[in-house]
Amino acid sequence: MTREELIEHLDYLINKYIKNASKRYELQQEILRRDFYVAKGILDEVTRSAKPVEQIDFDLIKVIAFNFS
Repeated sequence: MTREELIEHLDYLINKYIKNASKRYELQQEILRRDFYVAKGILDEVTRSAKPVEQIDFDLIKVIAFNFS
């Protein structure tokens, strides 16, 4: 997975699962400011905010975590 794909996938997860607009904006800015090391924190925010996470998204989270955490 490339940096661009990571950004795309994290943005997708943030938009889908983070309901609070200011938190969503904050996380999207984190993606753009930093490199791969923010992935773990963003995944944590998504999984804490979303109950339950859809299976297809959970699989995506696992791939991101494996590659970037």
